Amino acid sequence: EKLSKNLTISTEDVTGIHDYSLRESSVKIYPNPSADYVNLNYSTPKTGTIVITLYNMNGRKLTELLNETQGLGDHQRKIDLQGFEAGIYLISIQNNEHTVLKKIVKL
Repeated sequence: EKLSKNLTISTEDVTGIHDYSLRESSVKIYPNPSADYVNLNYSTPKTGTIVITLYNMNGRKLTELLNETQGLGDHQRKIDLQGFEAGIYLISIQNNEHTVLKKIVKL
């Protein structure tokens, strides 16, 4: 009895890798710390629902700042902090695939 030891390898050209996640490196918050407002800049890798939520440090949801469909590209939101006490807050930026959490310091 004879065993055949043939191995066939096939390759395909890779033309690109599609990453549709919201990246932490694409989220910028400034000025931080701030007494009155912060600017939130972020990039969406494809059209989809973006939800931006503000939490206190205990994880309690304070307010949903945005919940809408946005197109591919760069976006900016001005977030008013004047109604909040001084302290540290978490902002969540979420698309269908990923969530980014960032700290905001309110003076």
